[in-house]
Amino acid sequence: MIKLMVSYALMVFACLMASSTWGIHTQVMSKELLESCGLANGNRVIVTSVDDESLAKDRLERGDVITEINGKKLHTPQDLNFLEETLVSGQPVNAKVWRRNAFVNVQFIPVETPRSAFEPIDDPILGNVKITQITSGVVVSKVNRQGVLQEGDKILEVNNLKIKKVKDIKKALDADPKGLSIALDRKGAQIVQSFAIGNEGSFFSQTIISGG
Repeated sequence: MIKLMVSYALMVFACLMASSTWGIHTQVMSKELLESCGLANGNRVIVTSVDDESLAKDRLERGDVITEINGKKLHTPQDLNFLEETLVSGQPVNAKVWRRNAFVNVQFIPVETPRSAFEPIDDPILGNVKITQITSGVVVSKVNRQGVLQEGDKILEVNNLKIKKVKDIKKALDADPKGLSIALDRKGAQIVQSFAIGNEGSFFSQTIISGG
């Protein structure tokens, strides 16, 4: 009987707390805490922490109460997990958040399963960025110095080499140090950018965009 009660308690605890594939950790708020915040009883998803590699790191804070994602109300952490599974990776997420006694709107661009360690790339054209390995390739998870890449960009090709791993980018850059062609998926649009590096570091570019 005691073992059954312990198992039930663990199951309930797992339902009250959740970690997301976006790197956002949440739990259900107590009724007392909800009332002290002046929130409706249905809005109960509070952020407990955000992973360093998550693209929501600089957008969400510990203590934020997420009430809506893209207009859909959240009642439990499992609602957030369901949206993660159904929303398209790389598309903007608009969150309505209760923060310090006021509602604020927060936007970030998640990527699928941002669980693998990121690797840095430092290039005069690409910029200083962190790249994360995902199931179907690589994606820009953070931009430290602005270049042509943006957070959420999925890198498809570099110098006509299909990119499946971060090391493929480094290999393509080493193969042609005086020129660069990069194909991206940016928010559903296919972008191809070509650069040629001239004397004293000057370069020219051409951009082709399709879709979106």
